[in-house]
Amino acid sequence: MEMERRIHHPRLSSVLTALGAVWAAVAAVLFLSAHRMEPLVVGEGVTSIRRLSEWHTPLAGTPGDTDVYVLDSGVEGAKVLITFGTHPNEVASHVAGTLMVENAVCREGMLMVIVHTNASGFTHGDPQEAYPTRFEIERPDGTRRWFRFGSRYTNPVHQWPDPTLHINPAGQVLAGIDSRNLNRCYPGRPHGFLTEQVAWAVCELIRQEDVDLFIDIHEAAPEYPTVNVMIAHERAMELASEALIDLEMGIPGFEINLEPSPLNLRGLTHREVGDSTDAMAVLMETANPSQGRLKGRTTEEQVVEGRDSAYTQAYQHQIEIQARGTGDEASRRILWALPYDSASGTYPLRFRVARHLAGIESLLNALTYHTDRGIAVEGIPDHGDLITQGIGAFLAPPPED
Repeated sequence: MEMERRIHHPRLSSVLTALGAVWAAVAAVLFLSAHRMEPLVVGEGVTSIRRLSEWHTPLAGTPGDTDVYVLDSGVEGAKVLITFGTHPNEVASHVAGTLMVENAVCREGMLMVIVHTNASGFTHGDPQEAYPTRFEIERPDGTRRWFRFGSRYTNPVHQWPDPTLHINPAGQVLAGIDSRNLNRCYPGRPHGFLTEQVAWAVCELIRQEDVDLFIDIHEAAPEYPTVNVMIAHERAMELASEALIDLEMGIPGFEINLEPSPLNLRGLTHREVGDSTDAMAVLMETANPSQGRLKGRTTEEQVVEGRDSAYTQAYQHQIEIQARGTGDEASRRILWALPYDSASGTYPLRFRVARHLAGIESLLNALTYHTDRGIAVEGIPDHGDLITQGIGAFLAPPPED
């Protein structure tokens, strides 16, 4: 019986080894580059930059720590915290936060802004979704600013493994992956998972700084029922009602709903911040087609222009159903949020950011009239100007690397 002959090719082995080393080096560079946060130009209104770990020291040096931009007028007044980037795939959120930091100036009271609330979520994407890792927005002079397109969840490299079931700090049993969903982990745990510690730190900031109003900025799929909405804790309902009236009376065609924070859905900011702190808590949602289940391939155009042929068809089909239907059929919905640009059937990013900033400004104005501790913030880009001029008109020139 012939012995098996083993053929050794030293040159081939060396080539394969070298290729393996090259691929390993490329992977390392890509991994590290994903941890480089998008550039943000600090505007004249920012008086200091603090770190979230100042309110919960175990976060220091972890991927959960993040910048807190403070806009302090030096004049006694109300204190407001706004969180953006809780879910880094909801891109209108952190783009709106960037515009706040680069443009807003506080003249009375103090405003605190967290642009990348779940910093870890910006360092990766969702498996099997083939998301772009970043997108760009052009300025009027032709220069471009880039932004991260991240994941809804904390990076599993930073928090692993997921439990089979997640009993969140509010006691609700959820799927294990929700242990990495920041907006299911409030009011947090000081010694819990990384995501729970981020939630704890946000609540500690609110408690220690005596924050009067907390606003959390989000997006959702157009077919999701809770979209185009303010969700308010019961202590914030009167304030949110005043803001809603201001929005719908002040901006022609602006439509937004107001819903109470559900008592049986736990771990979300509007419920837990309202219950565990003295702050009034409000969450806002806009419609984002790149989050939906009807969408096609996620591209930069879909993210920035809000253009997706499946949603355009769904919109047209809904119009046809309602036109020929009667009774319940006439009110049947495929989409709970109709396209913001109805002529093109799209959900442009500039419309979504404009809605968020208009909502924030209305809530700040309502707080001034609603309480004896007012806040005055100037420089927030105007709703109409954002739609006509685009986001790039309000972005600072890209910083030099």
